[in-house]
Amino acid sequence: MSDSNQTVNFYEWPYRKAFFIFNIIAGVLFVIMHSQMISVILQTRSLRSMAGYRFMVHISAVDLVNCITQIVAQMCTLNTPYMDPIINEVINGAIFQGTWAADYPMTLIIALNRVVAVMLPFKVRLLFGDNLTYFYIAACLVFGCMNTAACLSGELACVWIAEIPSFAFTTNSVFKDIVELVDFWFAEVIILCSTACYIAILVYLMQKVLLQRKLLTSSRHELPLLFHFCCIFGITGISLFFWHHPAASNALYYEILQTVIVFRFGMPPLAALLVNGSIRNRFFQLRQGKSILMSSTGVHLTKTRGTVRVSTLTAAHTLIPHRSAI
Repeated sequence: MSDSNQTVNFYEWPYRKAFFIFNIIAGVLFVIMHSQMISVILQTRSLRSMAGYRFMVHISAVDLVNCITQIVAQMCTLNTPYMDPIINEVINGAIFQGTWAADYPMTLIIALNRVVAVMLPFKVRLLFGDNLTYFYIAACLVFGCMNTAACLSGELACVWIAEIPSFAFTTNSVFKDIVELVDFWFAEVIILCSTACYIAILVYLMQKVLLQRKLLTSSRHELPLLFHFCCIFGITGISLFFWHHPAASNALYYEILQTVIVFRFGMPPLAALLVNGSIRNRFFQLRQGKSILMSSTGVHLTKTRGTVRVSTLTAAHTLIPHRSAI
């Protein structure tokens, strides 16, 4: 969360409106993509049965809501820096802070999930079984709700300041200082611990490749989700670092940073299309036919106009069945 004591005003910068419009369009696209990715995971049996993809549903859901708050904020201040205080503080700011707080602790949980899935696959069901998975998600949601409740109580004011542009705390109280410290130090600890997790995974995979000349099937199976989470972790770390440690104090820097933050909350579906074949191959197919079966080997059957389509992670073949099968 940005420092509320800044006195800069970049609202009259000539290219500000172009950045706002770009962020609004990108935010709308990310909302649509989040919705589709959640739909893909929930309707694909083998994906929704895995803890990592259940975490992904949680991340996408809170990021979708966060994207909406940023769209609303920038639409309301597109032509004027002033925003209705009820919409800004009571609704938009509280929801932004709550969804952010429900999101970033999951960064460490999914990093630990990847460590266990890649390095200790036989411990996955023990450490990330159904009950524990839902417990981790519930803990993040409770943390987010506590932040939202603090904003709604009046003890903490989180508002969109178009002149910066950024969300920021505006109250001067001990409670506000505590929340800022938690936002800063807790997030820093999460990023550092997550970095250690991904370095450990990298060393483990390199050791397997160099010594055994190949990866185990279980490790290869985890790579798409591993790359997916690495993308989310990477942009989270970058945005947090430059949010808390500004590299410049001009309008261009803060506008670019705000765009990076918008992309941070749109990264889950974007990364899915880039590196996660398990989701990418179904992202544009789900609404074309009714999902019948999805096995753990990556085979997906859909029925559309008398034709059964068999899709794998690498290829798709169309089979014409007997009429009796239809």
